[in-house]
Amino acid sequence: IPNTPGVHGVAIASDLDRGFTSNGKGNSVTIFALSTLNIISTTATEKKPDGIVYDPLSKRVFAGNGGSDSLTPIDALAGKSLAAIALGGKPEFVAVDGKGRLFVNLEDKNQLVIVDTQKLQVIQRVDLSASCDEPAGLSIDLVTQRLFVGCHNQKMAIVDASSGEILDSVTIGRGSDATAFDATTKLAFSSNGDGTLDIIGARDSTHYQRMQTVNTIQGARTMAIDPVSHNIYVVAAKIEFAGKTPRKKATSRPRFIPDTLTLVTVSP
Repeated sequence: IPNTPGVHGVAIASDLDRGFTSNGKGNSVTIFALSTLNIISTTATEKKPDGIVYDPLSKRVFAGNGGSDSLTPIDALAGKSLAAIALGGKPEFVAVDGKGRLFVNLEDKNQLVIVDTQKLQVIQRVDLSASCDEPAGLSIDLVTQRLFVGCHNQKMAIVDASSGEILDSVTIGRGSDATAFDATTKLAFSSNGDGTLDIIGARDSTHYQRMQTVNTIQGARTMAIDPVSHNIYVVAAKIEFAGKTPRKKATSRPRFIPDTLTLVTVSP
């Protein structure tokens, strides 16, 4: 899809034949037709939209703005942005339960914020700091109403979406960015920048465990899951450190080495 500056995330509204990309460098969301991939329109957000999700109940798309500490709702049918919702912290991943609630991690506040997708207002804040530092990845089991939060202190926090209670935490790899949940296999996944993929399963209704760790490639933090084949896909490329050692924290995004992009498929 051309002319989409700095794409960070994609949301799919299959019932509307619409897709939506969050454009971090363009402060916008691009709307395209799923059937043709033709661009339909572009609508403005606040600064640096990143995580994005479609809520089928309200027929709205929500983009988390990392540079504005806010959430931009978008009327998916009209393709128009609505007034931003102030979050009070930097949003990372977002998820919805299909019943009118949206969940979003605030990375710099160690919070999980719950938003009413119809009233467009914050209805609850959950403090994750007891188990989770810098929450990033977020996914949901719609049946059990469990949230899987990937945290930068090498923990996955499992949260009851109904009560906000932290039920358990499980050790995961370093640099977790995305989490995913497979509704068929009932397994949760964390893709980690240290080149690992952790597979998490339930021991009972409130306790979870790491069942397996699969080696992928260094930097493979971005993940997608195929609900039909149950394959997990992670992607990464080799990077240039511009005179810095890999152990030293960089102040800007690394430069990728051309022709090194690699897709890894993990089969069930």
